[in-house]
Amino acid sequence: MARTKEISADYFDKKIIITVPADTVTPKVTPPKLLDDPVAAAKKAILNPIGAPSLSEVAKKVPKGGKVVIGHDDLTRPALPRKIMIPVIMEVLNEAGIKDEQVFLLSGNGNHPKWSQNQFRKYFGEEIYKRFAPDGSASRLLNHDCHDPKGLTFMGVTELGDYVEYNSLLTEADLFIYSGTIVTSNWGGLTGTGIIIGFASSRSMASTHGHPVVHHPESCHGDPRTMYYRKHKEIIHAQIEKFTGKRVFYVDA
Repeated sequence: MARTKEISADYFDKKIIITVPADTVTPKVTPPKLLDDPVAAAKKAILNPIGAPSLSEVAKKVPKGGKVVIGHDDLTRPALPRKIMIPVIMEVLNEAGIKDEQVFLLSGNGNHPKWSQNQFRKYFGEEIYKRFAPDGSASRLLNHDCHDPKGLTFMGVTELGDYVEYNSLLTEADLFIYSGTIVTSNWGGLTGTGIIIGFASSRSMASTHGHPVVHHPESCHGDPRTMYYRKHKEIIHAQIEKFTGKRVFYVDA
């Protein structure tokens, strides 16, 4: 029998012990220094974004009674960035005259399972949960469903052959915001969920997660600014914004 050893591994918001081959190399990285005031840093970034008007400026253009959707990484990603960012986003929206009941949270599930209200409660914490899910039945915590044709809109085909079918709220919302997390990619460079992965139909998901793209020689371990995988994500994003006529406002950690 092959020799093994036990190591501690991250699993959602806790550590678990897993068994691996004895010769497994386990790299240890010192975590970066945390921000002294993450709330202030988040607000500063939201009001001074890269390559876009500030969220306060964009929010003021939402028509009276209009719909605002905050898409977010699903519950497989760490909750802390959402717990910090969503209240800051809501503060800016409220200051622009947008009421809480106009704002919906949409989980970017991709082709992951849909989440229960109890799972949302645990993920967001009581304060955010109660703000979007009152004691009545009018919860504004929503799941993306990649298999539900009623909740999807076909937005065309890109020049790379991507079938662009995405959550209909991207079209229906007067303002669409995405609160995500940028992480190191095992393909090289950085990656994140975003609307491209989070709100695709199952057919559209194959444009970024299918064998021809993932195993393309220019996708794996490539320069993230030129890699084939990213080219597909960028061109799909452009197609969505062309179809909807609106930009997505990103707030990433």
